[in-house]
Amino acid sequence: KWNRNGTHIAAGTSKGKVVVWNAGSQSCVGTWVVSSGQNTSAIKDLAWKDDFLFAACSQNGSLVLVDASVEGSKRILCDVPDNCAEEADTRYGTNALYWLQDGRLLTATNDSTLDIWDQELGRVASLEGHAREVMFISARPSDSNILASGSKDGTIRIWDYKKQKCLVSLHTEDSKITLAKWSSDGRYIVGSTEDCNMFIWETSQGDLSSCRLKAQAHMQSFSSNFDVIDKGKIVIAFLSAPGLGTVDLTSITK
Repeated sequence: KWNRNGTHIAAGTSKGKVVVWNAGSQSCVGTWVVSSGQNTSAIKDLAWKDDFLFAACSQNGSLVLVDASVEGSKRILCDVPDNCAEEADTRYGTNALYWLQDGRLLTATNDSTLDIWDQELGRVASLEGHAREVMFISARPSDSNILASGSKDGTIRIWDYKKQKCLVSLHTEDSKITLAKWSSDGRYIVGSTEDCNMFIWETSQGDLSSCRLKAQAHMQSFSSNFDVIDKGKIVIAFLSAPGLGTVDLTSITK
């Protein structure tokens, strides 16, 4: 992932490390170990807070802060002990990260919660409601205090971060949610599932409490990622086995 100004890029490895490069000089700035010992596992996500500070998490639940401008800089927020190695990936795993407006870090975890972390105090609160692993976090473009989280329990939950409460829960007929994204105006939410289905919910005049399922489509071959292109239409661009695919969800009804 690129930092905010596009001067550095960071990549996570399957060996629990994050490597950062300077894009201008095309040189490696440094390598940081996120998970090690018996619990070494792949990097699941990383998120830049600014041009130098980023957070990274691994599949086993390790969570660190790194200042890429300082060699050897690493602060451990959460570490999984070696005696938990066998259950670490399923119980403690962290799947996604998001920096909040107040400077705190939000994590999506395998224990069904969204955890809020303070850089000095550690974990300070949790948003509860999902029944299974939380796989992603997505902020509403028009209001970054409104967050969507998706889970293997088959729901997307919309949260008001300031109030730390769930506003609405969207259901997908027991399909396991893998990702969801907002349209740029915050009017639509598009979700994808493990069984290659895509759903689009529409809000009424931006009122999240009145979300309704507008469309549903099945993709024959679909990767885990997609983008919402909403210039007059809600077109989903995604990677499939033959290459890049698109579907216009505005022409589909449920």
